Amino acid sequence: MRLIAITGAVALGIGLAGCASDGSGSGEGDGAAEDITVGVAMPTETSERWIADGEAVESQLEDAGYDVDLQFANDDIPRQQQQIDQMITNGADILIVASIDGTALATQLENAAGKGIPIISYDRLINGTENVDFYVTFDNYTVGVQQAQSLLRGLGYLDENNEETGLDEEKIVELFAGSPDDNNTKFFYQGAMDTLQPFLDDGRLTVPSGQTDMDTISTLRWDQATAQKRMEDLLTSTYNGGSDPLDGVLAPY
Repeated sequence: MRLIAITGAVALGIGLAGCASDGSGSGEGDGAAEDITVGVAMPTETSERWIADGEAVESQLEDAGYDVDLQFANDDIPRQQQQIDQMITNGADILIVASIDGTALATQLENAAGKGIPIISYDRLINGTENVDFYVTFDNYTVGVQQAQSLLRGLGYLDENNEETGLDEEKIVELFAGSPDDNNTKFFYQGAMDTLQPFLDDGRLTVPSGQTDMDTISTLRWDQATAQKRMEDLLTSTYNGGSDPLDGVLAPY
């Protein structure tokens, strides 16, 4: 569904690119796909999800006749800034940006806007700048709900239709959240917590570490090593080195 949306956003971006031109051409063929280069800036190749997203966007745009400059920044903010600067220098007509830090690209996007380049914020909202023309994303609150429902199904509280099974056995869980500089994280977290809260309130779910607020359970840059270290620390401090029972973990990565 998102890829259909991105196609529509690109089409609108092409229209903006045409409006931004100086009209010096004859008009015939202006805005044709083969004349347009789309710069696609993805945050990292350490996640299969972002590799798949980048390749899907690239292939669909290329199938439609566009030139595509796809870059992955490996969760390095200066590298993503440099990549976007280079896309602009190389003549990108449109930018599609899945940001690492949604507040760190104001200078690059101001430069792009000054050159009449439409900017599409992909999945992660870019903040701190007015220079974003379109925003394409999921219903991120619902994603959080679905993440929590998946955990509850695995624990036996919900059936395959997400209806309660009647299980009243107490289960032990720990919670993780995404990166605090990703605008989506708070929606994932809120959707998940709203879904889990009734089970926490009636005691069917307990979090022995007591760590449930987003600031405490968040994982900067969605970094796997950071999450692993926190899990190891939890097992050591709260679960007798892993000997005590732990029934499930909410892990939105």
